Amino acid sequence: MRYRGTATIYGADGTVKHNTTALAAIVESLENEQTANIEELKDGQNRLVGFAISDDRETVDLTLVPASTTSVANALAALAFPALPLLIKLSDFALDALNGDYIYMGGCRRSFTARGKAAVRIRIFKPTESGGKTVAELLTEKT
Repeated sequence: MRYRGTATIYGADGTVKHNTTALAAIVESLENEQTANIEELKDGQNRLVGFAISDDRETVDLTLVPASTTSVANALAALAFPALPLLIKLSDFALDALNGDYIYMGGCRRSFTARGKAAVRIRIFKPTESGGKTVAELLTEKT
C-alpha cells in the first residue's frame, strides 16, 4: 500500500547570534535569496559561448521581535543598531542551508506600531566566493 502525505514547515525556528551572543529576540520572519553578477561571454560573431559569474552570495532578510524571559533591558538591547561590520551566526534552523556565518553591513530598520510588536529588520549575506576565507577572517581583514 502506498501512502501520500505533505511535509510542511511552520515558522522560523532558529537562533540568531551577534558574534557569539544570542539575541533576546524571536525570529518573526526570514527571507532568503541567492544573487550573483552574471556576464554573458560572446565570441567574435556575437554568439553566446559561456558565462562569467562573480559576487555570488546568499542574502537573508531577518525580522526580529525583542523578547526576554529575564529583563526588559535585554529585550530593549535587541532593538539596538548592530556594530558595523558584524558577524551574525544563524543556527538550529530546520533548513540546514540557512545555518552558518553571515556578514551584516548596515541597513538595520526598527519599526514600532501603536498596538503591535516592536521589530528590527536586518539584511545579512554569506559570500560563496571568498578565496577560501571564513566570514570571521573576512571581517578581520585590513586593507
